[in-house]
Amino acid sequence: MEGGIATTVPTRTSRISLLAGISVVALALGASPAAAGSKADVHERPYGGSCNAVVTPLTEPGVFPEVLQVELDCLLQHLGRTTGEATTTVVPAGPVVGTTLPISLTSTTTYEAANGDLLSQKFVGPGQIDVVTLEVEFQGMKTFEGGTGRFSDAVGFAHSVGSASFVTNVGFLITKGRLAY
Repeated sequence: MEGGIATTVPTRTSRISLLAGISVVALALGASPAAAGSKADVHERPYGGSCNAVVTPLTEPGVFPEVLQVELDCLLQHLGRTTGEATTTVVPAGPVVGTTLPISLTSTTTYEAANGDLLSQKFVGPGQIDVVTLEVEFQGMKTFEGGTGRFSDAVGFAHSVGSASFVTNVGFLITKGRLAY
């Protein structure tokens, strides 16, 4: 210590560690789609639209977790007329209050654009079932996680709100968010 100030001289080992750390960060940043050059046309776009749904229970009604097959017919921004197939799991999120059962929904969906490209998505959110009318309301977040063709490296998110009926087995949802591919 000179004049009350501590001085340190970097050792060869600490310099090598620093360079190795910088190299790891540079490689990680260089591997991003925008920096890779081959995916220079990746752009973030608005995503949104609506879907009609046909719901088929795969488990006995009222038995939880309840598993549903959902066929979707959608009109989505930047995808056009799109079909989708989802597997949705419904579990109670609390006790019945009046005629309302709070639920939690998780879903995996594959959308197919008009050209055959597939877009993968996961959904998580709360909802409620009216135990008298068997009407369902839900909302939640979608996250996009790749696919095929132009969606092979897709990422994004969207908020969705919808309703369905366990009497008619049909539903409807609207969604809005951002999608990069």
